[in-house]
Amino acid sequence: MRVTGRWIDSMGKNGRMPGKFGTVYDAEIAAKEFLAKYPTVVRVSISHETGGHVIDVKRSCQVCGGQNDVQVMPDPFTEAQEPEATDHDSMSLCPSCATARFEES
Repeated sequence: MRVTGRWIDSMGKNGRMPGKFGTVYDAEIAAKEFLAKYPTVVRVSISHETGGHVIDVKRSCQVCGGQNDVQVMPDPFTEAQEPEATDHDSMSLCPSCATARFEES
């Protein structure tokens, strides 16, 4: 079984995810790792060469698990606490969770 993944980033650029996968599950795990490695990638579409499109793997919010309008950004909590620091951890957050995290600070 030949399974492949194609990615798209926030600017509309796209390409093929490296690697050949024997199962959709293997490709899904690789897609999640790919999303973690490349913060601008918003979606990886996994497909089978004969069966077509199988699943989309999207970036998930680290707080609520939602997948709508999720962006990678510096942690809003620590950014508000220490605005002069430049080494804030990156987080994948939806707009409402980013706002809530900022307001917690």
